[in-house]
Amino acid sequence: MPEENPILIYWQSELDVFNKNLLLLREQINEEAVHDLRVAIKKLRSCFRIYSELVKKNLKKGLPASIDSLFSILGKQRDIEMSKKLLLSMGGKNTAFLNPILVYLELLQDQAGEYSRPSIQELEPEKFAALTNQIQT
Repeated sequence: MPEENPILIYWQSELDVFNKNLLLLREQINEEAVHDLRVAIKKLRSCFRIYSELVKKNLKKGLPASIDSLFSILGKQRDIEMSKKLLLSMGGKNTAFLNPILVYLELLQDQAGEYSRPSIQELEPEKFAALTNQIQT
């Protein structure tokens, strides 16, 4: 029975996390949603690989190709966010000397956000329904 399938249960829970954060990012790009969406993508990839290996099925479809692109784009966004945090933590109370670098990173982050927005908007979560159906059967 599908409700007893631990892989399916895990898949669906991560898919819920993915969909929740995708909706958040469609409204506004924020640090936490970027991180959580990337983690969910990693977990979905792993879950799908485990399922494929355990069941040894010739699966008709894999994860949508747009997932890899989105993961990569959001990775750039995340790198910039982490660079800003690291600089601020290293600067202590006197961050005035970091302002040029922080302004540059802010501009990069804005560009990354504009670049990632179409990928976020165009991703069709319905494509995961076919994969869910494969795991259920």
